[in-house]
Formats: sequence, structure tokens, C-alpha cells
Amino acid sequence: MDHSMHHHHAVDQMLMAPGWLVTTLGAFFLAATTFYLYRLFFKNHVKAAYGYWDWENEVGHGICTAAMASHLLMISPFSAATWALILYAGSAWFTVRAATWGRKVSYQTKWWWDWNHAAMFYGMALMFAPWNLGAWFTWLQIAYWGAFAVYYGIETAKDVPAGKPFSLGSNLSHFGMFVVMFVMTAFPSFLMAH
Repeated sequence: MDHSMHHHHAVDQMLMAPGWLVTTLGAFFLAATTFYLYRLFFKNHVKAAYGYWDWENEVGHGICTAAMASHLLMISPFSAATWALILYAGSAWFTVRAATWGRKVSYQTKWWWDWNHAAMFYGMALMFAPWNLGAWFTWLQIAYWGAFAVYYGIETAKDVPAGKPFSLGSNLSHFGMFVVMFVMTAFPSFLMAH
């Protein structure tokens, strides 16, 4: 091994998150997956809290959090290619929904939710099956993950005094997802050394 290669490896080692942090984040997303499974199967509780229940959103969020948990904890029953296909399919689903029936759903209070979910799925799919789309696209992703991390951080902070567990769980899950995806995009070796 030449000295430049050794130096590069040493820098990568310094940028790697400690195992306990990766495991903690994986456990967080596993808990989030359980939260969305609960929301999927106990729709009356969700309806009582929000006034509506949307199985597509519950399944979509569960897939995203399960993908992240399985990646961080390395417990996936699926290969990276399979996860990528699942996530690309989710991106396509929410893109079509955003352009068609999603706009007609009575409880859809923010028009950008479906587009946002389509983008989240797509960005996560790239984590499992990366494409070199150029530096401009990486910077675009970093801006996207960062902007929504701030948005959901603010929403989470508002939820704490409000005492609404469903809203808090949802916004906290989104906040965690956007922060971790920001880190994974800006500093790939930090949480994705494996």
C-alpha cells in the first residue's frame, strides 16, 4: 500500500461514526417502523387523532423507516438491489399519486406532501443503488435534505408542548430521516462505511 492510499484510508477511518451511534440510529428507525405499523393496523386511533387515515402514507413511511433500519443495523432480509427496487417503486407510486388522485383527497392539507414523499423514496433508493448524477445533483440533494430537516425540526419542536403523540412521532421520524439522509449524502463514509 502506498502512502497516499494509507492516508486516504486513515481519513475514512476518522470520518466513520462510532458503532453505538449507528446502532442507536438503526434502533430509532426500527421504533419508527413499529410506530407506522401501529398506525397502519389501528386506523381508528389515527382517525381519532387526525380525523382521517391514509393507508398509502402509513405503508410508505413504514417502508422508508424499515429500509433505513435494516441498512444501519445490517439486518436486512433484502439485498441492496431489492431495497432500491422497492424504493424506486415507492417513488413512482407517490409521483403518480401527486399528479392524480392525491390532489383530490379531501384530507390532503399540503399539496407538496406527495411530491416530497416521491423525492424521499428516490433519494433513499440512490443510497442503495447509487448513480453518478454529477456534483450538482449531490448539492441539490444536500439542500433538499437540509431544508426539510430544518422544517421537520421546527414542527417537532412545536409538537412537544402540544402533547400530540401521533403528530410528534410522525414529525420526529421525518426529522430523523432528513438529518440522517443529509449526513449520508454530504459525508457518505460517516454512516455508510459498510
